[in-house]
Amino acid sequence: MALFAVPAVEPVGERWPTLGPGVCDWIEQNLVYGPGPLGGEPYVVEPEFRGQLCRLYEVFPQGHPRAGRRRFKRGVISMRKGTAKSEKGAILVAAESHPSAPVRFSHWADDGSPVGCGVADPYIPMMAYTEKQSEDTAYGVLRYILERSPIASDFDIGLDRILVLDGLGRESGKIQALAQSPDGNDGQRTTFQLFDETHRLTSPRHLAARETMKENLFKRRDADAWQLGITTAGDSNERSVARDDHEEAELIADGKVDEPTLCYLHRFCPDNDDEWPLRTRDEVRAALVEASGPAVAWSGDIDALVANYFAPKTDREYWRRVWLNQWRKGGGRAFDAARARELILVRRIVERAFVGLGFDGARTNDTTGLVATEILTGHQWPIECWSKPANWPDHEGAPIWEVDPSDVDAVVAQAFADLDVWRFYGDPPHWGEWLDTWAGRYGANRVVKWWTTRPKAMGHALREYRQAMTDGTISFADDGVMFDHLGNAVKRETKMTISPDSDEKLWLIEKDRPDSPRKIDLAMAGALSWQVRLDALAAGAKPKPKRPRGATVHSF
Repeated sequence: MALFAVPAVEPVGERWPTLGPGVCDWIEQNLVYGPGPLGGEPYVVEPEFRGQLCRLYEVFPQGHPRAGRRRFKRGVISMRKGTAKSEKGAILVAAESHPSAPVRFSHWADDGSPVGCGVADPYIPMMAYTEKQSEDTAYGVLRYILERSPIASDFDIGLDRILVLDGLGRESGKIQALAQSPDGNDGQRTTFQLFDETHRLTSPRHLAARETMKENLFKRRDADAWQLGITTAGDSNERSVARDDHEEAELIADGKVDEPTLCYLHRFCPDNDDEWPLRTRDEVRAALVEASGPAVAWSGDIDALVANYFAPKTDREYWRRVWLNQWRKGGGRAFDAARARELILVRRIVERAFVGLGFDGARTNDTTGLVATEILTGHQWPIECWSKPANWPDHEGAPIWEVDPSDVDAVVAQAFADLDVWRFYGDPPHWGEWLDTWAGRYGANRVVKWWTTRPKAMGHALREYRQAMTDGTISFADDGVMFDHLGNAVKRETKMTISPDSDEKLWLIEKDRPDSPRKIDLAMAGALSWQVRLDALAAGAKPKPKRPRGATVHSF
């Protein structure tokens, strides 16, 4: 069962101390189920939720400078539709608000395990996408739970706020339903906060509130405040709180974030049509079971969901997003990255190998790539990829990152020195001046401005590039970044067809959205490099005579 968990779960024996078991016990002793068939019955923490809580409530171990304090400032639980996510969020809010719930570190037990205690004067904003706090939102579920729980008398429960009461009936804490950030005074008191259905938090108001509320977590050191997001996979074409969290989790998984403070738990079916095809009912059922995890036993009518997938008017992209919890890339993939990986071939490229070069990218806040293809064999590899560092500041007023053109020039010079370059095709919008420089240095017949904005020419080049992968006439060096860029490229159909007597449309490639961190520049450079090879073969081009000296061997 696929679980994308970051940071990765440590092996048994190396795991962090956690308050989770005590929190689970308190929940089962004091809370009930929310609206539904089990509504009002004593709540049972099922195994997966228990594991999630143990992870979310990890604390730094004894001997650490932050011993006992929370490991994570932010958490995300991402599960498919119908798995009672909002109820889980409401359960945590109830625990975080009650003075007897062991949700913060108190001391170490004799066996070395952490012992928890309650939070003094809790303030808990519950952020929802709508101001209407119905039973469909976590706040509506929380009201239902508290009104029917043994601890109901410890709260004054209102339509848009719940007061925590002390032994004398006085206010000693507050839970507040919000559709925007709390006011400044309340925000400074935050001890825990919940973001419900974060894939729906898409407006500028929602995104601004998220930033403000995140800063509030650091204002009360005694509270060791944190936040939890509850979500299903969102639309990758639309910026949302959920998408920002998912992209941060991907950076953590790639090792690009030091000492991460986000715990991301995403249950899903992998978006891989080779391993998880959806052609038959059995295949769709298997994918749905994979995405459900242990919740498959109680989280909906699986047979009906499978039938719905095959219904004529079902939006299958939406179905896969909400029921398989897949972040879907808009427009469809241009290239099959899995197929490209099947074409990995370790070759020894001798000095002065006869090649074509492709070059594409922007100079600021983006990526630039240089790719080579051996003309005689069709073997392709990236020579260099220049990318903005993942930890580069992106706040307002931060310096703009730019590719060092002298570094690019040096790599290009080395390529022309080491390899027999027949032609170099470069996309000129951001590198036109340098393309002129290289044309003057290496010859205008060898360095060519190849505009990727020409729909017909580019469409045919991309089609040929993909066909080479389908036919296996191309091979690739084993380079993960290259395959990532190929997999990230999304098709955008043009109005042009491949020929006057065909209905097949030409297409271009683009990112899944303009501000996406998923780069495609090596894919474009690869297509240009492949086009050089095709043009060389059509022209009957031949390599230059070898130099009369021993060959230097490079491996790609």
